[in-house]
Amino acid sequence: MTRDGLTVGYYYFDNMPDKKKLVDQYIDAAFDAIRFFNEKYGKYPYPEFRIAESYVEGVAVEFSRVIQMGQITQNRDPAHDDVFVHEIAHQWFHGLIGNNSETESFLDEGFADFSKVYFAEKRGDTLGGFQSIQIDDLSYIDEPIASTNAEAGDEENPVFYGKGRQAIYQLYRMVGEEKFDAFMREYFKRYEYKNATIDGLLQTIQDTLGNDARQEMDRALHDPNFTLKPEYRLSEAEESAYWHEQFKSIYHSSLTQIPNLGEETMSRIVDKALQGEPLTIVMSDRADGTADKQEQSILEQLQSSLQLMGIQAKVITERQVLKKQMEKELAASNIIAIGRAGSNGLIQALKPGIMQKAKSIGLNWTSLMGQKAASGAYIIKHPYNQNRLLLHLFWNGKALSEPAMKIYPAQMLNAAQMLNALSFSADYYQYYVMDPSGKITSDRKTANPLAKFFAQE
Repeated sequence: MTRDGLTVGYYYFDNMPDKKKLVDQYIDAAFDAIRFFNEKYGKYPYPEFRIAESYVEGVAVEFSRVIQMGQITQNRDPAHDDVFVHEIAHQWFHGLIGNNSETESFLDEGFADFSKVYFAEKRGDTLGGFQSIQIDDLSYIDEPIASTNAEAGDEENPVFYGKGRQAIYQLYRMVGEEKFDAFMREYFKRYEYKNATIDGLLQTIQDTLGNDARQEMDRALHDPNFTLKPEYRLSEAEESAYWHEQFKSIYHSSLTQIPNLGEETMSRIVDKALQGEPLTIVMSDRADGTADKQEQSILEQLQSSLQLMGIQAKVITERQVLKKQMEKELAASNIIAIGRAGSNGLIQALKPGIMQKAKSIGLNWTSLMGQKAASGAYIIKHPYNQNRLLLHLFWNGKALSEPAMKIYPAQMLNAAQMLNALSFSADYYQYYVMDPSGKITSDRKTANPLAKFFAQE
């Protein structure tokens, strides 16, 4: 495809229906990125630019006038593929402005990573824009940005990419966009077809932005404890809003990657809450000390995970409140019920409907609740509302066994097996059942292609 004298070509495998449509979208994204960098830095001087699809998974590599990308999959979003834009930015930083990538890797990786974020910011991508730099806490990294590859070791990503783009962003905020762009055009003019150095970069900053800007950048690049200045970071409220939108995007995209994924999927209850639907947690009646402590522990971990995502769930602990809200508020809400079926008022009240809805996911509810030592979770459509979900985290004894309790909260709430069931990075569970040792004895789930990237080794 040719526009304004530039031809962009994509070499790809013809191994997927309608793949050309995605390829064309990638070509459009390439033209947009090149046009942006032309304006901000300096003109791409060649008549062609090529993208090559490769069998090498998870690896993207830049060359002069060519970038290599992994295989296109059906769930790709070309307009928001930041790795793609990062590799295009390398046409300026390492392609046109060279540098020694063994001793001053920041000059290509830092500027390429800042550039992808700059591009996202100016096209209105909030999550991929400057907030992704402002929220990044790299205070644990004690290698200076100006390190060599050998000095950075395994920390090359946070040092050159993460801290590197923060240093450039800090300069951008310090001088403002107009002056920053003027500096970048001068930097490009001085080093096009040449090898730049950090000393040369600092000299260009001094010549175009002044001595104060040079000194700030010099400190940023050579101070092993460099962190983004507080005034350029997000406030606490902004951080909370950012993570809410980030999880909202992640959950929605992960759940849409599998066509015809069942509605009764545990991850969906989090997705629906992130989309703004109400969520209520209904606790069981107070039992003996052990069971009560277990329920409170599970509740606290569940709330902690939800709050991290900006989800505020209502909690009901009293039967009188439950009775008052059963037909109205709770009929409009997604629900997470916790505890024994016999002691949770909501489960008892909705028991006939729950039994019927459980059949649709292949679960014999009566039989399951009759397994004396079983525990686990299942999700069904709300018996009062087809547009809402009900998730029950249950155990059939008076309390969870000690081994199951050690596994249960983690499995439900993060990276092990159960609150893993609520995660975007696990397989998509409809139900799972555990024995007293905490081992899953039966389940029903749909494989999640993302899960392999988050697997524990």
